[in-house]
Amino acid sequence: QALANALLRSLEYRRGRVVALYEQYLHRTPNAVEVDRWADTLITKERETDLVAALLVSDEYRQQPENADLLAALFRDVLQRNPNEASRAFWERKLDGTRASRRAVVVGILFSRESYRRQVEAMYDRLAVIPDTDHETRDWATRLFQKEASLDELCVFLVGRLTG
Repeated sequence: QALANALLRSLEYRRGRVVALYEQYLHRTPNAVEVDRWADTLITKERETDLVAALLVSDEYRQQPENADLLAALFRDVLQRNPNEASRAFWERKLDGTRASRRAVVVGILFSRESYRRQVEAMYDRLAVIPDTDHETRDWATRLFQKEASLDELCVFLVGRLTG
């Protein structure tokens, strides 16, 4: 566990995560200033989901002028799927074209149970760990959703499984 914690807190790991998140959500490689600023911030005070939220509410991400385009991009980038009609209608009702409403929708989708489930599955895939039970990934997603755990704690757990 100590090794996993040290790796997670390392500047090299955080820089790699910043690059990966920029590529996933903004579809570009960050410049050196962006990498250093966010990596330092992730080490000192922010969670990875805070960086993702900042990217998704940035002017660069919000270049989709239409609500439908924004929702399609959010669903594709965060949930890895297209919105169904019920989801589209639900989230479009929340959008009124203001920055505040877009931020609320971003936060709602990013911190949804489905998003946490995707993040947990991605972490298992990234570390090539197979869950012990069908409920394991769902349990971690629930703990994340309820703020009882963090992605870093999940990573430590999985690395411990690999090395233990």
